[in-house]
Amino acid sequence: MIKQSDRLDDSSDSEDTSDNEPSKSQRKRDALKAVELAKALLQLSPGKRDRFGLTSEITDALKLADEIRSNGAKKRQLHYIGKLLRGSADYDAYWEKHEHPQNLPAPRSETPDVSEHLQMRDRLLEDLAGTMTDLRSQYPTANTQLIRQLVNRIHKSTTNNASETDSNHAKLLQALTTALVDGKP
Repeated sequence: MIKQSDRLDDSSDSEDTSDNEPSKSQRKRDALKAVELAKALLQLSPGKRDRFGLTSEITDALKLADEIRSNGAKKRQLHYIGKLLRGSADYDAYWEKHEHPQNLPAPRSETPDVSEHLQMRDRLLEDLAGTMTDLRSQYPTANTQLIRQLVNRIHKSTTNNASETDSNHAKLLQALTTALVDGKP
């Protein structure tokens, strides 16, 4: 016959071994947190992802996820990326970089050179057709339709409303910054 005290002793041995491992709920929370990080990384441009210092396997998985259009397949791919992130030795560093993006190192090629952007804006305002051709050839990912619309708005609003002109100049400069930084070859 098994005594009550024997049963208590047996159960305490199993508790000691399970205290070292996280609970199933904790593992699920960790998995969801990793998927959240994967979603955030997927929303970044490839240039900004490079600043995280991700492994090639994670980078390849993110590139594949960019190409997936099916919601179910994209969800599976995000869970796979989350698994890769959790298994990575730099997982905590990735989270730190995600939570504090201002601390990410800016490679020299991505550091905005405002004078180049201002020169491009001035060239666009003087000669739209010729400069747009140059812009398309140097930066094929640039949103040329938006840039053309903003230049046309600036030309139309120059005489009408100064605040609208300033707003359009700022939007044009932002569009050029995006094109020149994200579209660097």
